[in-house]
Amino acid sequence: RFGDSAATLRPVLDQLSDNAGLLYAAGVSLVRSGDAKNGARVFSRMVAKDQNVPAVHLMLGEAHAQQQEYSAALAEFARALQLDPRTAEAHYGSGMVALKEGKLDTSADEFQKELSVNPGYIPAEYQLGYVRLEMHQADTAIPLLQDVVNRQPNHSDAHYELGKALLEQGKVKDAIQDLETSIHLRPTDYAYYQLSVAYRHEGRANDAEHAMLMYQKLRPKPHVSQQ
Repeated sequence: RFGDSAATLRPVLDQLSDNAGLLYAAGVSLVRSGDAKNGARVFSRMVAKDQNVPAVHLMLGEAHAQQQEYSAALAEFARALQLDPRTAEAHYGSGMVALKEGKLDTSADEFQKELSVNPGYIPAEYQLGYVRLEMHQADTAIPLLQDVVNRQPNHSDAHYELGKALLEQGKVKDAIQDLETSIHLRPTDYAYYQLSVAYRHEGRANDAEHAMLMYQKLRPKPHVSQQ
């Protein structure tokens, strides 16, 4: 319950003792609940006391990444790995930065490295599958995404990406199943669009029309200037 923890600790951040466990709990709660600025303050205080704790550099990296300070984030992730090459989530953090910067090859390498030190880590496996699809490597991506949905059946994004990949390969029935599951878990305009395409391939014109109507209903409306 990072949000509740952060709300409790935020008003007294400047009064917190130097207890490492307390500071770490406060920093993690703040960063993971989206308050990267205050989280970075706490972790910078910890680094001033001891620069050799990998987990602190990992969380500082996350805080910098949330604030789109990508160079600083990568430096912190690298420092965490320098201190302990098996630091979980450090390669993942570097991979997410690379992905946001459009460096697909680098992000794929980092996600693969994460899985080598942190086997079965679902976020890295999903992102690796997503990147492989973006690189038009569906044969590599599909087994990754299938493993994700097998182990975490409520992962709506993985069902969507898997459904889209299967549709591109002409496996329409399987694609429909995953796209329908994705929508059941979290309705999105883009999933309805792909589902409409899949239904049309199956000759289900009425279902395709309904899915397209839902796509049009959910898709973001263009901003209209009030001048």
